[in-house]
Amino acid sequence: MSVLQEAHAIHECEFHGWVKDRADPHARDHSVSIARQHLPTSLSPDAAEAEVREVLDSIGDTFPPR
Repeated sequence: MSVLQEAHAIHECEFHGWVKDRADPHARDHSVSIARQHLPTSLSPDAAEAEVREVLDSIGDTFPPR
């Protein structure tokens, strides 16, 4: 989540405080790049990228109505 926030790929909903995807392809690409370069020692670059993409793909699956 911190990588996604750093890359400005996500933001907090002003009404609910839930995470929202900014739908910015450049921010998504930047977050993947950050994850691949600054990964935890327990993950490979491919696994770090997969984790970021999984989180991005799941954002918005459950979001309360206004």
